[in-house]
Amino acid sequence: MNKFNNNENAMSEKEIKPSIRSVVNAFSALEFIVERTLENEGASLNEIAEHLTMQKSTAGNLMQTMAHCGYVDRKGHGFYALGEKCRTLIMAAESSRRMRDLSVPCLSDFSRRNAIGIYLSIFFNGKRYISLSVNSRGIPGESRSADDTPENVYRRAAARLLLAYSSTEGKLGFLARYGTPSAEAWPEGAADLEQALREIRAEKMAINEHNSVSGLTGVAAGVFNSSGKLCAALSLSLPNSRWQGNLKEKILAELSKVSEELTLLFSAEQLM
Repeated sequence: MNKFNNNENAMSEKEIKPSIRSVVNAFSALEFIVERTLENEGASLNEIAEHLTMQKSTAGNLMQTMAHCGYVDRKGHGFYALGEKCRTLIMAAESSRRMRDLSVPCLSDFSRRNAIGIYLSIFFNGKRYISLSVNSRGIPGESRSADDTPENVYRRAAARLLLAYSSTEGKLGFLARYGTPSAEAWPEGAADLEQALREIRAEKMAINEHNSVSGLTGVAAGVFNSSGKLCAALSLSLPNSRWQGNLKEKILAELSKVSEELTLLFSAEQLM
């Protein structure tokens, strides 16, 4: 029995033992630079090489690669600090957590009043991520992001919203990834994409009332940061049969109100 346990432990240790040394060194160097940033705004190449117990030339090659990827910045001769990409990732992770925390009370209240589930999607690097899901009883639940594909992306109001507020470069990347909308998925976008995007920006909201595939109407309202950049969306869906009359007007008004409240909250804390 003991022999079996020993063999099992040895196998587990072997399985988890790092096998790509350069990756381990990169993370170790990054941690060291963070530590040195707390004291001296970064670390010299000599310090990094000594910390990693490697030759200075090898450490230099590692730093050059990490700088090329944006994870470190070279400051002066042989001195390295955290790079823009690293700072962006840290900020995005912290902002996402804080945005969820701030959104729960507003979205739970909205869902309880209207008996409708609602989602908070966060936009990062030109993609959409469902960060928070609140059911029709106002209870937050586990979020599962469904991948956007060329077949479904334009049927999703939040994805249309993302495209409408993308930079020129971001828009080109979006279209290269998913293609242009079909008349079946988005009649207005297929007929005149730029006009459809202008209308979304004017309303700060995207609505899909032509989803014959699911029989649902999808709505997404934008949430913006302190610089006016789209950082998130509130989205929901209703059966087409319910999307009419007083209920339609009520939902649109309340959704706009919640998006404005969250825009103020996110802006105050300078999130994303």
